[in-house]
Amino acid sequence: MWTLAPRASAAAAGGTVHGDLLGEHEVFHTRDLAEARDLTSQITGQHTLGFHDGSRRCDSVLRAFPITEDVCFLYFFYGGNVRVEVPEGAGSLTLLQTPLGGPARVECAGFVVDQDEAMGTVVEARRRMRMDFTAETHRLVTAFRPGFLTSTLTSMLGHPPREDLVLDGEAPTSAYVHRLARQMAREVGHGLPLLDSRAGRERLAELLATTLLMGQPNNYLDRLRAPVRPAAPYYVRRAEEYIAANAARAVTMSELSQVTGVSTRAIQTGFRRFRQTTPMTHLREVRLARVREELLGGGCRTVTDVAMRWGFSSLGRFAAAYREAYGEPPSQTLRRST
Repeated sequence: MWTLAPRASAAAAGGTVHGDLLGEHEVFHTRDLAEARDLTSQITGQHTLGFHDGSRRCDSVLRAFPITEDVCFLYFFYGGNVRVEVPEGAGSLTLLQTPLGGPARVECAGFVVDQDEAMGTVVEARRRMRMDFTAETHRLVTAFRPGFLTSTLTSMLGHPPREDLVLDGEAPTSAYVHRLARQMAREVGHGLPLLDSRAGRERLAELLATTLLMGQPNNYLDRLRAPVRPAAPYYVRRAEEYIAANAARAVTMSELSQVTGVSTRAIQTGFRRFRQTTPMTHLREVRLARVREELLGGGCRTVTDVAMRWGFSSLGRFAAAYREAYGEPPSQTLRRST
C-alpha cells in the first residue's frame, strides 16, 4: 500500500493554494520546506528539496489519492521557487507529470524539458533527476509502482515482454493522456461510481496505464499499434492461463494436453503459429518476468531465493537467461531496488 504521511498540523500554512484538485485528500500544507521534503519522501522516495533563484519562501501542499496499490494520484504545489533533486536509484516509481499551471524545468537522463501548461513529461524516479518549480507551478502526478506498467503491457501484447519497457521521457506525451488524468482526478471528489469498488478502481488504474503506454513513445509502441493478429485458438489461451497460474511449478506438456483437451503437437503448433515461441520458452519468459517484478519491487534478500521460488533450479542457466532477456545480471536489478 501507499505510505501516506500524516497531515501537518502546527506548521500548516494559511496561504492560498492554486487549484482544488484532490482537495479533500490533503496530506500536508506547510511553509516548512524540510517538513515538505520529509513527508513527501515517505511516498515518492528520497530526494533533496531547496530554494533557487534567491527566494526563500514557500507554501507547500501535497494531496494524495491512492487508486489501487499500484497507482496513485498526487497533487504538488510548492508555492515558491524550489529545486527537487533525486539521486540515481532513490526511487522506483514511474511518474506521469500533468501540468496544471506555471512553468517547470525537468532534467533527467541527459535531456532537459521545459514544461508549461501544454507540455507534460514522464520520468522514472530511479534515474538521476532535477526539477525546478516556481511559485506558480502546480502539477498532477500519476504515480505507477514498478511492475504495473509491465503487467499491463503483458496483457496488451498477449505475452510477457521480451525486453524491458523503456519510456522515452524526452518525447512529449500525447495530450489525451494528460486529459484523461486530469478528468479522472477531478472526478475523485465528484462521486465517480468507478471509485466505489475495488474492481472499478482496478479498471481505472488499468485504463490509465494502457493510455500511457499508447500515448508515450516507448520501445513497444509500434507493436502495440500494429494491426491485431488473428486470435489464438482457445487451447493456446488456455495453456497460457495455466502456465501463468502455475509458473512456479514444473509444468509439463502432458499437463497442458490434459487441461486443454488437445494433443501436445497441436499445442506446439499453436504456440509457434500464434505466439512465435514454444510453450516451454513461454513458461521460462513468464518465470523471468515474475523474478524481475519481485527484484524491482524490493523486499527481496537474495536473488537465489527468488529464482528458486520461480522454478529455476540451475542458477547458472537462470543468470544467463536473465541477462539475455534484460541486459543486466539479476544482482544488478536487486541492487537498484534497495
